[in-house]
Amino acid sequence: MIDGHNRHVKELLRTVIPDSALQGYKMARWRISARSPTRGADRWGSFKSLAAQQRAKGAQEYGKFLVKADPTLQLPKLDAPHFVGEGFGDFNLNLYRAGELSGKLVFEKIYFSGSDPLCKTEWFHDTVLPFVGTSIWTPPLLSKSCGSCLTALYFSFSELGEPTPIDALLQTAIALQRATSGFIWTESYSAIRDFRGDYFYLKHRAALLSILSQNGNELGDVSKLEDFLLRDETPHQFSHGDLSPENVRACGTIIDFDHCGYYPAGYDYGAILRYSQTPANVVELEVLVERNLAPDCKLTQLSILFFMAIFSSIGATRKIAGQPDETFIIHLWNCILARFERQNAEGGRAAPQEMRFP
Repeated sequence: MIDGHNRHVKELLRTVIPDSALQGYKMARWRISARSPTRGADRWGSFKSLAAQQRAKGAQEYGKFLVKADPTLQLPKLDAPHFVGEGFGDFNLNLYRAGELSGKLVFEKIYFSGSDPLCKTEWFHDTVLPFVGTSIWTPPLLSKSCGSCLTALYFSFSELGEPTPIDALLQTAIALQRATSGFIWTESYSAIRDFRGDYFYLKHRAALLSILSQNGNELGDVSKLEDFLLRDETPHQFSHGDLSPENVRACGTIIDFDHCGYYPAGYDYGAILRYSQTPANVVELEVLVERNLAPDCKLTQLSILFFMAIFSSIGATRKIAGQPDETFIIHLWNCILARFERQNAEGGRAAPQEMRFP
């Protein structure tokens, strides 16, 4: 009875209050709650849905919508703005514009201010990219506009061409590791060093826990391995965090550093192996890791296997063709635990940390 009454009230309000007023109310409600540590994430999701509805109104009106949503955001004027696609990130608006800014063609990406993906992207462009120089080609970050709730980043725009073939991803990861092998990050900023806070990682971790639970495995072992790999003794290196065909283009350009960090060496390898050159069984996987990817470091070998188990889990639960199945994941997990026990028996000492690249 009460639910029916509420529905009638909402229908009445929709006939009396203009859509523009309702939208204004929703945005005001979002601006207040977005600053809340407990309600911000939910409100951000609602606002993303509201923002997606603006596509039909055109790129010019979308810019006005952003300024209304966050009056503290001083967006620069884009000449000839137009939409250039959509994305999938949890902490950006996933509706992208391009246009001319000060005579340069730019690509606009809107983030939730203070979010980890925003911080990681800026860290890469401000700290990592100057170190590697031209060894990595990615559209440079030209400017940004910061508001209390939204932040706009503007990158140099260029046509990216086709996604890279899946079988070429592993070579891209090897080249990226080679280019960043001399980069060392000693600061303790958790978003950069602790992969456990990355939402892309957390989604896959949840899938692995589900598989392990159904097979009677001890779930606490996942946390133990995470803690072990985060120790200073484990070799760490810059990691992109999401080397997918969409983010590695056939022309050699690498984009989207929302998930990057200074993670245990092997993070990117493990993520890629779920769908690129996946061995037929765990024995063949161990041979590949030991001979080709990390021949000189048992800790990095353990890291690669662990992250492959993590990032293969969603594909396994969804039964995605060409990716490891749940039986493979369980066999791999048993292999990981055996290696972990041996490493602990040896006192957790790292082998030589110099890595050779194929």
